[in-house]
Amino acid sequence: MGLALSYLRAFFFCIVGHLLSLRSLRLTDSRRILLYRPDAIGDFILWLPVAREIRSRYPQGDYEIVLLGNSLWTSLAESQGIFDQVWSVDRQKFTRSLSYRIGLLNRVRNSGFGLVIYPVFSREFLNGDELVRFSSAPQRIGIDGDANLTGRLRKAYGDKCYTRLIPPPVNISSELEKNAHFARGFLGDPSLLFNQRLILPSNSLTVPEMHRIDRCFVIALGAGHSIRQWPVVKFRELACKIHEKYGWPVVLVGGADEVSLGQDFEIGYEYPCVNLMGKTSLEQLVLVINGAKLFVGNESGGIHLAAAVSTPSLCITGGGHFGRFVPYVGSFVTDTFKPKVVSEKMDCFGCNWKCMFPLEESGVARCIANIDVNQAWCVFQLNYVMGDALK
Repeated sequence: MGLALSYLRAFFFCIVGHLLSLRSLRLTDSRRILLYRPDAIGDFILWLPVAREIRSRYPQGDYEIVLLGNSLWTSLAESQGIFDQVWSVDRQKFTRSLSYRIGLLNRVRNSGFGLVIYPVFSREFLNGDELVRFSSAPQRIGIDGDANLTGRLRKAYGDKCYTRLIPPPVNISSELEKNAHFARGFLGDPSLLFNQRLILPSNSLTVPEMHRIDRCFVIALGAGHSIRQWPVVKFRELACKIHEKYGWPVVLVGGADEVSLGQDFEIGYEYPCVNLMGKTSLEQLVLVINGAKLFVGNESGGIHLAAAVSTPSLCITGGGHFGRFVPYVGSFVTDTFKPKVVSEKMDCFGCNWKCMFPLEESGVARCIANIDVNQAWCVFQLNYVMGDALK
């Protein structure tokens, strides 16, 4: 029933959007550019080097670049010095509230953009292609990516929303390389090299609880979904090993919906622990990660933030998207601070988290649950103690 209602809502929103698009359009300006990224913080961080290249090609003063991004991270985007304006989209409201959706679509359409770019490999139809079409910009650029989030039929219809689709990359699975492929195709320069770095927010945003801490390591316990989440008890055991070896206190970070994970972690953890779960803004989180000796987490946005501020990181990952977001691939990312990946290889890797095995009692996939604490400890020791220097 819920799925049927979802499809009916999508169909209704499409009809309303089509009717609204029949209205007269204000004059467009080729110097006004809209970049659209409605996805998660990790996706934004991995794409940020491309945004810098687009800004370089369309310099400030000659062109106005507006970023329309996910409201979860647009405050961080504003501090990067790339975009003339940053607009926010609440993804849930955009797909559920007709009045909110019409308001945002009208804002885009009435802004007279001459160029709209939706550079997402796994495009969405209702959240993405429809907005691009509704903009009616003379140039509408996307990538001919996969149909994981749309299905083949809606992707085929969505393809018609663009004036140009960058051809899909061949034999490339890494998101970093897909982003680079799009930029090289769009900008017409196959020799482009990219620099992954994040401009830090103001130090005035520092978390008060961190003022008394000199050296620490950070753990992010969440993963966005339980199927991808290493058990808390294993994070706790690994944290004990790190503290016993180096004496560092641990700092726990995560969203307000993950507070219970931090509470579970603290049960039985006898060493110094600062629990910031649900207590930091995104900007504060960046500063906490930047000041850490090490970041440990599941494959989620925190891992990519750590890489972007050159903090060594240890990434616990399964096979759902293995090779797409981690391990990092690309000559434009420094070897020293690529996340070090801990995984338990299985034949079913690449399943897009459609697990063929029964999930563990906690809802975690077998490929994640099978990762042993000693395995993570050995990867840490090999890469950061015997190999790369810690921060």
